[in-house]
Amino acid sequence: MIQDRGNLVGNLVGCEPEALGQAREMADAISKSAPLAVMLSKAAINRGLQLPLSEGLATESDLAFLLSFTRDRREGVAAFREKRPPDFKGE
Repeated sequence: MIQDRGNLVGNLVGCEPEALGQAREMADAISKSAPLAVMLSKAAINRGLQLPLSEGLATESDLAFLLSFTRDRREGVAAFREKRPPDFKGE
């Protein structure tokens, strides 16, 4: 792991095939996540890069608050309680 200006940049990998494998694993994990959560996470990152830390954290908090009212959040909680994979719809 390396850090750049206090922000986590990512894993360093030794060779291209290994990097491609890790990228595919990450893409697979993200594709199984709640679509709205992924979309708003990307928005928080993109906005936060341009803001002071306190404003970036406030943006993250605001977007997380919006997610708390989604059907996907309820589905995630229900799936966890029922010990089953979630079926996210992007709602």
